[in-house]
Amino acid sequence: PDTLVESDADWTFTGNAGDYLGHSAVGVGDLNGDGKDDLAIGASQWGSSSPGKMLVYSVEDQVLLHEFNGLTASGDFGMAVDTSADLNQDGFPELIVGAYNYGIPGPGEAFLFYLGTDDTDGDGIYDHCDACPGFDDAEDVDGDAVPDSCDNCLTVANSDQADSDLDGNGDSCDMCPGYDDFADADSDTHPDACDNCPGTANADQADTDSDGVGDACCCNGIRGNIDSDPADAIDISDLVYLVDYMFSGGSEPGCPNEADVEASGGAPDISDLVHLVDYMFNSGPEPAVCP
Repeated sequence: PDTLVESDADWTFTGNAGDYLGHSAVGVGDLNGDGKDDLAIGASQWGSSSPGKMLVYSVEDQVLLHEFNGLTASGDFGMAVDTSADLNQDGFPELIVGAYNYGIPGPGEAFLFYLGTDDTDGDGIYDHCDACPGFDDAEDVDGDAVPDSCDNCLTVANSDQADSDLDGNGDSCDMCPGYDDFADADSDTHPDACDNCPGTANADQADTDSDGVGDACCCNGIRGNIDSDPADAIDISDLVYLVDYMFSGGSEPGCPNEADVEASGGAPDISDLVHLVDYMFNSGPEPAVCP
């Protein structure tokens, strides 16, 4: 019998370094009506983070007919492939693609794709390989090959769509990695788990004394705890702190709202000092309540 070698191949389908193109392959019938059966070939390590890819070629002229991309890093999408019967009765077989390392911690998954020619959303891409069904696949602001309507990082390119904390925001644009970005009780665009004042809106996250507690919520009850006493006591040490700051170049109060005794919204001034003295020694009115 004849002995054939690689150079005797009628056609050669070549991948990129590390793609593992040819890890799996199966005939899929004549999809493009040229009278010749076409071929599905898996590249299980395709992509910078190895999500994998399945390519369907015309054997007649090597034209790429369909492309199915894995979206999970190291998911090995395309490790295995086979066809099934025509389940949706559109005249074409279905394609079953295995991704044995898909998911966390890698339980694996198999995907079934229709190989017909329906285009329900009219975007020029067949339903079975539509990256974002129901929306225009051509709309891609960040150019990462993931259509905007299905992109978990709309303005930051992240073709692998990695989302470690599964909060719907991709790792590349995750505001609070490891936590749900959409849990934001005070609606200040900072997720609760990474908000230095989760109960009070403070979009600027200002924290004058860098203690991890935002200025917006460092003040409790009435104002006047200028030295940030843990017991929230208002006493002579607060008065000394304010005088030292205002007249001797002392340290800025760690919580500006506490020093703004009259809640004027500005820097501490003589009226705040007078108010505090009057309250402490003359039974004057209490300082303003914190926000």
